[in-house]
Amino acid sequence: MYYGNNSVTVDEEVLAAVTSAILSSGAGYGELTDADLFFAARNARFGSVSIALADAGGYYEEQRLYIFAGVFIVAVVLVALFGVSLLLAGLFVKPVRDAWEQQQTFVADASHELKTPLTVILANTEILRSHPDSTVAEQEQWVDSTLEEAQGMKSLVDKLLYLAKSDAKKIKTENEEVDLSELVFSSVLQFEPVAFENGVETDSDIDQDIRITCDRDQIRRLTHILLDNAVKYAGGNGRVFVSLKRSDKHAELSVNNTGAPIPPEDLPHLFERFYRSDKARTAGGGYGLGLAIAKTIADANGAAIRVSSSERDGTTFRVRF
Repeated sequence: MYYGNNSVTVDEEVLAAVTSAILSSGAGYGELTDADLFFAARNARFGSVSIALADAGGYYEEQRLYIFAGVFIVAVVLVALFGVSLLLAGLFVKPVRDAWEQQQTFVADASHELKTPLTVILANTEILRSHPDSTVAEQEQWVDSTLEEAQGMKSLVDKLLYLAKSDAKKIKTENEEVDLSELVFSSVLQFEPVAFENGVETDSDIDQDIRITCDRDQIRRLTHILLDNAVKYAGGNGRVFVSLKRSDKHAELSVNNTGAPIPPEDLPHLFERFYRSDKARTAGGGYGLGLAIAKTIADANGAAIRVSSSERDGTTFRVRF
């Protein structure tokens, strides 16, 4: 009598009682719960009966082990699936969370930038109201201040609207073949008077007849942003150098300026909205939106923009078309 690989020994007295119970039941197989045995009976030759016995206790113990192992495995799998699901959910939700946080930051920064000019305009208006009998010429200081702040607000609102339209994918890119050499050269000419007033020298090296397919107005705006940024931060008696070169099937525009270098920790953030480095970007004023718009324009026209800055080489913005 065997169960599994182990022999089962049954006491003679118990065996007699078990045999009697099996024969009296007339069943071919079953379980003797009192003896904790399984049995199978079969008629043999010459009217004899063959009886096989198996240990029910061992069977049930093994079943309990299987059930416990199964429950344990299922629990481990469920925990693993939960962890993986939580990780995937975090990955899927992250872009939405980042976009929401960016939107909140954008609104907060825009509100902060608009608060200052509004405060100045309201203060100037109160001053003007307190002198109702004064002429415009007598109050010219407050009128000019109000006009300057209003123009600054208009510039900020225009930039905010452009970025908002870009986020909403409502800016259409009117692609056409553009003489990039002529566009960059004319932009440099436009900024020469501005550079002269700031005591900044300008120079350029522009390859001729470089043509690309792009939105002319957007690329002109991108060029103006980079030139304005370069002139603003070139420093007194500084220099701005503009280069446009062919490179295989690409064209690369670079705008370099002297002046204080941008700290390395600030370089990865320069194209973020409202970001301004303490040393390199706040001195010249502005709202920290120009380079964000430049990045948006570059992306919309299939170009890549990057920046490098060092004490020796100055600051260089490169746009690869």
